[in-house]
Amino acid sequence: MPGQLISIASIDGIYLDQRLREVQSFNDSIFISTRNELIDFVSKLGEKVIGYLPIQELVSEPTPPNKRLFVVSRREIDTSKEVITGEYIDTLTYEAAKDIVGFLTPWSVSLWCIKDCTFWCQQIYQLYIERLTERKLGRIYPVQLLYYNATGEASVTSFSERELVSACEIFEQVVSKNKTQERIENRTDRKSLWMMSRHNRAWHLVQAARKQNLLSYRIASYMTCFESLLSRDNQEMTHKVAERAALLLGYSSKKQQQIFERTKKAYSIRSMFVHGHNINQSDEDLTEISIECDNNLRQLLGMTRNGPQYPFLFEDRKNDEFSRIFMNRLFD
Repeated sequence: MPGQLISIASIDGIYLDQRLREVQSFNDSIFISTRNELIDFVSKLGEKVIGYLPIQELVSEPTPPNKRLFVVSRREIDTSKEVITGEYIDTLTYEAAKDIVGFLTPWSVSLWCIKDCTFWCQQIYQLYIERLTERKLGRIYPVQLLYYNATGEASVTSFSERELVSACEIFEQVVSKNKTQERIENRTDRKSLWMMSRHNRAWHLVQAARKQNLLSYRIASYMTCFESLLSRDNQEMTHKVAERAALLLGYSSKKQQQIFERTKKAYSIRSMFVHGHNINQSDEDLTEISIECDNNLRQLLGMTRNGPQYPFLFEDRKNDEFSRIFMNRLFD
Protein backbone atom coordinates (compact mmCIF):
# COMPACT_ATOMS: atom_id res chain seq x y z
CA MET A 1 0.00 0.00 0.00
CA PRO A 2 1.26 3.50 -0.72
CA GLY A 3 2.18 5.98 1.96
CA GLN A 4 2.95 9.68 1.85
CA LEU A 5 5.90 11.90 2.63
CA ILE A 6 4.81 15.48 3.30
CA SER A 7 7.44 18.26 3.31
CA ILE A 8 6.52 21.77 4.42
CA ALA A 9 8.90 24.71 4.00
CA SER A 10 8.15 27.84 5.98
CA ILE A 11 9.24 30.92 4.03
CA ASP A 12 10.35 34.08 5.81
CA GLY A 13 10.95 37.49 4.30
CA ILE A 14 8.01 37.17 1.89
CA TYR A 15 4.51 38.07 3.08
CA LEU A 16 1.21 38.60 1.31
CA ASP A 17 -0.57 41.89 1.84
CA GLN A 18 -3.92 40.11 1.47
CA ARG A 19 -5.40 36.64 1.78
CA LEU A 20 -4.51 34.12 -0.90
CA ARG A 21 -7.79 33.47 -2.70
CA GLU A 22 -6.52 30.50 -4.68
CA VAL A 23 -3.75 28.08 -3.81
CA GLN A 24 -0.96 28.20 -6.37
CA SER A 25 -0.19 24.68 -7.54
CA PHE A 26 2.73 23.85 -9.80
CA ASN A 27 1.91 20.20 -10.29
CA ASP A 28 0.29 17.34 -8.41
CA SER A 29 3.06 17.23 -5.83
CA ILE A 30 3.89 20.84 -4.87
CA PHE A 31 1.86 23.93 -4.04
CA ILE A 32 2.06 27.27 -2.23
CA SER A 33 -0.28 28.12 0.61
CA THR A 34 -0.84 30.43 3.52
CA ARG A 35 -1.64 29.55 7.14
CA ASN A 36 -5.31 28.61 6.82
CA GLU A 37 -4.83 26.47 3.74
CA LEU A 38 -1.93 24.68 5.41
CA ILE A 39 -3.89 23.91 8.58
CA ASP A 40 -6.78 22.63 6.48
CA PHE A 41 -4.47 20.43 4.42
CA VAL A 42 -2.72 18.92 7.45
CA SER A 43 -6.02 18.37 9.26
CA LYS A 44 -7.32 16.28 6.37
CA LEU A 45 -4.39 13.92 6.84
CA GLY A 46 -5.82 12.84 10.19
CA GLU A 47 -6.13 14.19 13.71
CA LYS A 48 -3.19 12.18 15.02
CA VAL A 49 -0.93 13.67 12.38
CA ILE A 50 -0.94 17.09 13.99
CA GLY A 51 0.61 15.61 17.13
CA TYR A 52 3.58 14.40 15.12
CA LEU A 53 3.97 17.56 13.10
CA PRO A 54 4.73 20.73 15.15
CA ILE A 55 1.90 22.51 13.40
CA GLN A 56 1.41 25.19 16.05
CA GLU A 57 5.07 26.10 15.91
CA LEU A 58 4.92 26.01 12.14
CA VAL A 59 1.99 28.39 11.72
CA SER A 60 2.62 30.71 14.67
CA GLU A 61 3.78 34.12 13.55
CA PRO A 62 4.00 37.64 14.94
CA THR A 63 2.35 39.07 11.84
CA PRO A 64 -1.41 38.91 11.15
CA PRO A 65 -2.73 35.51 9.99
CA ASN A 66 -2.42 34.40 6.38
CA LYS A 67 0.58 36.51 5.51
CA ARG A 68 3.38 33.96 5.80
CA LEU A 69 3.88 31.65 2.83
CA PHE A 70 4.46 27.91 2.92
CA VAL A 71 5.61 25.58 0.18
CA VAL A 72 4.20 22.07 0.51
CA SER A 73 5.49 19.01 -1.30
CA ARG A 74 3.96 15.55 -1.15
CA ARG A 75 4.97 12.30 -2.75
CA GLU A 76 3.55 8.82 -2.78
CA ILE A 77 5.97 6.24 -1.36
CA ASP A 78 6.24 2.49 -1.19
CA THR A 79 5.42 1.17 2.29
CA SER A 80 5.64 -2.54 1.67
CA LYS A 81 7.33 -4.55 4.42
CA GLU A 82 10.18 -5.51 2.10
CA VAL A 83 11.46 -1.96 1.67
CA ILE A 84 10.61 -0.21 4.94
CA THR A 85 13.85 0.34 6.84
CA GLY A 86 15.34 3.24 8.73
CA GLU A 87 17.83 3.78 5.89
CA TYR A 88 15.00 3.83 3.37
CA ILE A 89 13.13 6.50 5.34
CA ASP A 90 16.29 8.57 5.77
CA THR A 91 16.93 8.42 2.03
CA LEU A 92 13.34 9.42 1.26
CA THR A 93 13.37 12.41 3.57
CA TYR A 94 16.74 13.57 2.24
CA GLU A 95 15.56 13.33 -1.38
CA ALA A 96 12.28 15.08 -0.56
CA ALA A 97 14.12 17.91 1.20
CA LYS A 98 16.50 18.21 -1.76
CA ASP A 99 13.54 18.37 -4.16
CA ILE A 100 11.80 21.15 -2.27
CA VAL A 101 15.03 23.17 -1.96
CA GLY A 102 15.51 22.63 -5.70
CA PHE A 103 12.11 24.26 -6.16
CA LEU A 104 12.66 27.09 -3.66
CA THR A 105 15.89 28.26 -5.27
CA PRO A 106 14.47 29.18 -8.71
CA TRP A 107 11.18 30.30 -7.20
CA SER A 108 13.05 32.84 -5.06
CA VAL A 109 14.59 34.19 -8.27
CA SER A 110 11.10 34.40 -9.78
CA LEU A 111 9.98 36.54 -6.83
CA TRP A 112 13.09 38.70 -7.24
CA CYS A 113 12.12 39.22 -10.90
CA ILE A 114 9.00 41.01 -9.62
CA LYS A 115 10.86 43.21 -7.15
CA ASP A 116 13.81 43.26 -4.78
CA CYS A 117 13.18 41.05 -1.78
CA THR A 118 14.61 38.91 0.98
CA PHE A 119 13.90 35.19 0.94
CA TRP A 120 14.92 32.64 3.53
CA CYS A 121 14.04 29.16 4.69
CA GLN A 122 15.76 27.63 7.71
CA GLN A 123 13.97 24.34 8.12
CA ILE A 124 11.66 21.92 6.38
CA TYR A 125 9.05 20.05 8.40
CA GLN A 126 8.53 16.51 7.19
CA LEU A 127 5.88 13.94 7.96
CA TYR A 128 6.21 10.31 6.94
CA ILE A 129 2.88 8.47 6.88
CA GLU A 130 3.02 4.70 6.58
CA ARG A 131 -0.49 3.46 5.99
CA LEU A 132 0.46 -0.19 6.26
CA THR A 133 1.08 0.02 10.00
CA GLU A 134 -0.47 3.45 10.63
CA ARG A 135 2.97 4.63 11.69
CA LYS A 136 3.52 8.38 11.50
CA LEU A 137 6.94 9.94 11.95
CA GLY A 138 7.57 13.68 12.12
CA ARG A 139 10.95 15.32 11.81
CA ILE A 140 12.57 18.66 11.09
CA TYR A 141 15.13 18.87 8.29
CA PRO A 142 17.46 21.88 8.73
CA VAL A 143 18.35 23.93 5.65
CA GLN A 144 20.07 27.24 5.14
CA LEU A 145 18.59 29.08 2.19
CA LEU A 146 18.99 32.83 2.57
CA TYR A 147 18.88 35.56 -0.05
CA TYR A 148 19.34 39.18 1.07
CA ASN A 149 17.81 42.23 -0.54
CA ALA A 150 19.90 44.72 -2.51
CA THR A 151 20.95 46.59 0.64
CA GLY A 152 22.39 43.39 2.11
CA GLU A 153 19.67 43.18 4.74
CA ALA A 154 17.19 40.45 5.66
CA SER A 155 13.99 42.47 5.83
CA VAL A 156 10.36 41.68 5.06
CA THR A 157 8.84 42.37 1.64
CA SER A 158 5.10 42.39 1.02
CA PHE A 159 3.68 40.95 -2.20
CA SER A 160 0.17 41.25 -3.53
CA GLU A 161 -1.59 38.12 -4.74
CA ARG A 162 -1.24 39.39 -8.31
CA GLU A 163 2.51 39.75 -7.85
CA LEU A 164 2.70 36.26 -6.39
CA VAL A 165 0.81 34.86 -9.37
CA SER A 166 3.14 36.74 -11.74
CA ALA A 167 6.16 35.23 -9.97
CA CYS A 168 4.65 31.77 -10.42
CA GLU A 169 4.16 32.49 -14.12
CA ILE A 170 7.80 33.56 -14.41
CA PHE A 171 8.82 30.34 -12.67
CA GLU A 172 6.91 28.31 -15.24
CA GLN A 173 8.30 30.38 -18.09
CA VAL A 174 11.93 30.30 -17.04
CA VAL A 175 12.26 26.94 -15.30
CA SER A 176 9.58 24.64 -16.64
CA LYS A 177 9.35 25.91 -20.21
CA ASN A 178 11.55 23.08 -21.39
CA LYS A 179 12.51 20.47 -18.84
CA THR A 180 15.32 19.22 -21.06
CA GLN A 181 17.07 22.61 -20.98
CA GLU A 182 19.53 23.68 -18.36
CA ARG A 183 17.71 24.46 -15.13
CA ILE A 184 18.22 27.28 -12.62
CA GLU A 185 19.24 24.98 -9.81
CA ASN A 186 21.99 24.49 -7.28
CA ARG A 187 24.73 22.78 -9.27
CA THR A 188 27.11 20.43 -7.49
CA ASP A 189 29.25 19.58 -10.51
CA ARG A 190 32.18 21.99 -10.50
CA LYS A 191 32.27 22.11 -14.30
CA SER A 192 28.54 22.41 -14.95
CA LEU A 193 28.29 26.18 -14.35
CA TRP A 194 30.75 26.94 -17.13
CA MET A 195 29.08 24.49 -19.49
CA MET A 196 25.84 26.49 -19.30
CA SER A 197 24.76 29.03 -21.89
CA ARG A 198 25.58 32.63 -20.99
CA HIS A 199 21.92 33.33 -20.33
CA ASN A 200 21.46 30.45 -17.88
CA ARG A 201 24.81 31.21 -16.29
CA ALA A 202 23.61 34.75 -15.57
CA TRP A 203 20.51 33.39 -13.80
CA HIS A 204 22.76 31.18 -11.70
CA LEU A 205 25.09 34.07 -10.85
CA VAL A 206 22.15 36.20 -9.72
CA GLN A 207 21.64 33.69 -6.94
CA ALA A 208 25.29 33.94 -5.93
CA ALA A 209 25.02 37.73 -5.74
CA ARG A 210 21.82 37.66 -3.67
CA LYS A 211 23.40 35.40 -1.06
CA GLN A 212 25.95 38.10 -0.20
CA ASN A 213 25.29 40.71 2.48
CA LEU A 214 28.77 42.20 2.07
CA LEU A 215 27.94 44.86 -0.50
CA SER A 216 31.35 45.04 -2.19
CA TYR A 217 31.23 41.26 -2.72
CA ARG A 218 27.64 41.54 -3.92
CA ILE A 219 28.47 44.28 -6.43
CA ALA A 220 31.39 42.21 -7.74
CA SER A 221 28.99 39.30 -8.32
CA TYR A 222 26.49 41.60 -10.05
CA MET A 223 29.13 42.71 -12.51
CA THR A 224 29.93 39.10 -13.37
CA CYS A 225 26.25 38.72 -14.29
CA PHE A 226 26.42 41.77 -16.54
CA GLU A 227 29.51 40.38 -18.26
CA SER A 228 27.82 37.06 -18.85
CA LEU A 229 25.02 38.80 -20.75
CA LEU A 230 26.76 41.75 -22.39
CA SER A 231 30.26 40.64 -23.34
CA ARG A 232 31.70 38.18 -25.82
CA ASP A 233 35.43 38.88 -25.35
CA ASN A 234 37.79 40.27 -22.73
CA GLN A 235 38.87 43.43 -24.56
CA GLU A 236 37.84 46.80 -23.06
CA MET A 237 35.37 44.92 -20.91
CA THR A 238 34.48 47.76 -18.53
CA HIS A 239 33.67 50.23 -21.31
CA LYS A 240 31.74 47.74 -23.44
CA VAL A 241 29.55 46.42 -20.63
CA ALA A 242 28.81 49.93 -19.30
CA GLU A 243 27.99 51.23 -22.77
CA ARG A 244 25.79 48.26 -23.68
CA ALA A 245 23.90 48.39 -20.40
CA ALA A 246 23.25 52.09 -21.01
CA LEU A 247 22.04 51.50 -24.57
CA LEU A 248 19.62 48.77 -23.53
CA LEU A 249 18.31 50.22 -20.27
CA GLY A 250 18.43 53.99 -20.72
CA TYR A 251 15.20 55.57 -21.94
CA SER A 252 16.84 58.98 -22.47
CA SER A 253 20.34 60.30 -23.11
CA LYS A 254 20.50 61.55 -19.51
CA LYS A 255 19.50 58.14 -18.15
CA GLN A 256 21.97 56.40 -20.46
CA GLN A 257 24.78 58.59 -19.18
CA GLN A 258 23.81 57.85 -15.59
CA ILE A 259 23.77 54.08 -16.18
CA PHE A 260 27.09 54.27 -18.03
CA GLU A 261 28.81 56.18 -15.22
CA ARG A 262 27.31 54.10 -12.40
CA THR A 263 28.19 50.83 -14.12
CA LYS A 264 31.80 51.94 -14.49
CA LYS A 265 31.82 52.91 -10.82
CA ALA A 266 30.50 49.45 -9.93
CA TYR A 267 33.34 47.98 -11.99
CA SER A 268 35.81 50.07 -10.01
CA ILE A 269 34.42 48.66 -6.77
CA ARG A 270 34.70 45.13 -8.11
CA SER A 271 38.30 45.72 -9.15
CA MET A 272 39.21 47.02 -5.69
CA PHE A 273 37.44 44.11 -4.03
CA VAL A 274 38.87 41.24 -6.08
CA HIS A 275 42.41 42.69 -5.97
CA GLY A 276 42.37 43.09 -2.20
CA HIS A 277 42.37 46.89 -2.05
CA ASN A 278 40.46 48.94 0.49
CA ILE A 279 37.06 50.05 -0.80
CA ASN A 280 37.16 53.84 -0.86
CA GLN A 281 33.38 54.23 -0.96
CA SER A 282 31.03 55.16 1.85
CA ASP A 283 28.37 52.72 3.03
CA GLU A 284 25.76 55.02 1.50
CA ASP A 285 27.47 54.93 -1.90
CA LEU A 286 27.85 51.14 -1.79
CA THR A 287 24.17 50.75 -0.91
CA GLU A 288 23.08 53.07 -3.70
CA ILE A 289 25.24 51.32 -6.30
CA SER A 290 24.10 47.89 -5.12
CA ILE A 291 20.44 48.90 -5.48
CA GLU A 292 21.05 50.32 -8.96
CA CYS A 293 22.91 47.20 -10.08
CA ASP A 294 20.12 45.04 -8.70
CA ASN A 295 17.40 47.03 -10.48
CA ASN A 296 19.32 47.19 -13.77
CA LEU A 297 20.07 43.48 -13.73
CA ARG A 298 16.43 42.66 -13.00
CA GLN A 299 15.39 44.78 -15.98
CA LEU A 300 18.05 43.26 -18.21
CA LEU A 301 17.12 39.69 -17.34
CA GLY A 302 13.49 40.63 -17.87
CA MET A 303 14.38 41.46 -21.46
CA THR A 304 15.62 37.92 -22.01
CA ARG A 305 12.16 36.59 -21.11
CA ASN A 306 10.07 38.98 -23.17
CA GLY A 307 9.96 37.43 -26.59
CA PRO A 308 12.15 37.74 -29.70
CA GLN A 309 13.00 41.45 -29.37
CA TYR A 310 16.24 40.72 -27.50
CA PRO A 311 17.31 37.22 -28.64
CA PHE A 312 20.94 38.29 -28.95
CA LEU A 313 21.21 38.55 -25.17
CA PHE A 314 21.01 34.82 -24.70
CA GLU A 315 22.35 33.57 -28.00
CA ASP A 316 26.03 32.69 -28.02
CA ARG A 317 26.79 34.86 -31.03
CA LYS A 318 30.31 35.53 -32.21
CA ASN A 319 31.94 38.67 -30.87
CA ASP A 320 31.93 40.61 -34.18
CA GLU A 321 28.23 39.99 -34.76
CA PHE A 322 27.37 40.80 -31.14
CA SER A 323 29.39 44.04 -31.24
CA ARG A 324 27.70 45.07 -34.50
CA ILE A 325 24.27 44.89 -32.87
CA PHE A 326 25.27 47.46 -30.28
CA MET A 327 27.17 49.57 -32.79
CA ASN A 328 23.95 49.86 -34.81
CA ARG A 329 22.07 50.88 -31.67
CA LEU A 330 24.72 53.44 -30.79
CA PHE A 331 24.35 55.25 -34.12
CA ASP A 332 20.65 54.59 -34.68
